[in-house]
Amino acid sequence: MRFLSGPHVEEAREALSRELPDLEIRSLRLGEQGWDNHTFVLNEDRIVRFAKDESFQARQERWVLRALPEFLPLDIPRLEWVGESILFTVYRRLPGVRLAEAWQSFDLWQREEAIDRLVEFLATIHSTLDLAEAKAHGVSLEDARYDFVRASMGSEGKWWEAARPAIRRIDALSHAPKVLHNDFHGENILIDPATHRVTGVIDFGDVAYGDPCIDLNYLCEFDLGMADRIARRYEAAGGEPVDPQRILDLYFLQTLDEYLDPDSPEIERIGFHRMLDEYVARFGLH
Repeated sequence: MRFLSGPHVEEAREALSRELPDLEIRSLRLGEQGWDNHTFVLNEDRIVRFAKDESFQARQERWVLRALPEFLPLDIPRLEWVGESILFTVYRRLPGVRLAEAWQSFDLWQREEAIDRLVEFLATIHSTLDLAEAKAHGVSLEDARYDFVRASMGSEGKWWEAARPAIRRIDALSHAPKVLHNDFHGENILIDPATHRVTGVIDFGDVAYGDPCIDLNYLCEFDLGMADRIARRYEAAGGEPVDPQRILDLYFLQTLDEYLDPDSPEIERIGFHRMLDEYVARFGLH
């Protein structure tokens, strides 16, 4: 299997022409780049993702996108083509803007509606996707160990005073594993800018299985006060009962782990620092 040498439009155009000789390429430009793929916009109505290396879970993503039912609470990418000699995937482009860019313009009602729709979506995929089938297609465990946090547990300061009881709580309790989106942050959620309604979810390349609260904790990125609502709505939408404290613990530990990750870009570490301080100021040591 070959890979692109980088985010190069002409190289991508040549690869697409070789793999899909009947495809009309009217335009091709760079899209927003991912951690493990080079992204291009094809003819303004399709997204093409070329894997950077073997770490891109193409097989697993293909499985989950095909396994999900046709009718879901929100739109998802639908696979159209998959490369053979060079690893790429082509999907129809979903309309909308990223929720992360629009959240601050939402009023309270719009925020609550957005959270409710996202929780319903997660409850649907968690209850729909078969765990045994996922494992058979190479989907791996997301064990939420937060190794960077655990390696630094001797550190001092308010973050660590909050991290120690959070680690004890998540180690003492678990929920039945589900197939997870596993990257459910605001950059992967689309909204209609005219109505402020959530419309779609993208990027299933990190699909894994594990505690459903791993997916749910991403929603605390928008409002830390939503954990109780998230837990209630998840159960009402057909999900198994979950502990709102666990959602908060996983949010805090995941944020701290990403802050400690030496590969995290500095601009993102600044955001993580703010999120950690907000969490400790709001909830104290509990």
